[in-house]
Parts: sequence; C-alpha cells; structure tokens
Amino acid sequence: MAGEGEARPFSATPTCQNLPAAGARAETPRLEMKVASLALVTLLLAALWMEAHSFSFDRKRNTCCYASNFVRKPISPQLIRSDRPTDRRCSRQAVIVVLQRGKEVCVDPSAEWFKTYKENQKNSLKKLGLWV
Repeated sequence: MAGEGEARPFSATPTCQNLPAAGARAETPRLEMKVASLALVTLLLAALWMEAHSFSFDRKRNTCCYASNFVRKPISPQLIRSDRPTDRRCSRQAVIVVLQRGKEVCVDPSAEWFKTYKENQKNSLKKLGLWV
C-alpha cells in the first residue's frame, strides 16, 4: 500500500474526485441557450420595431398627412419651393408642399388653387422645353 506522502497510482475507474460536479456540466449549455434566446428575441423585436416605424433611408418620403395637418387656404406660388405626393400606402392621399423656409404642409391635391398651381407650373416648363 502506498503511504501518506506517496502518489497514488492512476485508476481507470472514475472516482468522485475525477468527475466535475453534476451541476457544473449542465450549467454551460443552459447559459448558452439563454444567451442565444436573448439575442434572437432582441433581433426579432428590433425588426418589428423598425417595420412598425417604417424606417428607410429617405424618411421624408414616408410621411403621411392626417386631417388635422391640411392647409385649407391657398398658398402663394412664390412661397412654394417644391411638392411631392404622399406615399400610396397612406390612408389619405395628399401632396406635401415644401415652403421656401423649409416648412412642410399638407395640401389636398383636388383643391382648385393647387390644380391651378400645378397647371401653371406645367405650362411654364413647357415654355422652357423641359416638360416631356
């Protein structure tokens, strides 16, 4: 028999000293699963949030007009810098008019004053040979 100070011979049969604790081996896969699940849920929520807010590289193109945003009075053509239609997915079709100082207002495209403005703009471009 080996004495107290001597090394013990290697035994092929496992002993309690050679095995890791039963809970230590099971904790690592659980932790990895939790991290992977958290990452997946985070990505899913980020994708849903971006879709809900209609993020795009050109945010202004996705602006919709609501009933309270409309300007009912005619706008002087000299104050208009540009105009663009709202996205076709908007519930209410309108035109966003950009004024000289950068303010954006919503206009009903069927308003008589706006139709006249667009017709005059079209005729001016035709005179310059820019309207196709």
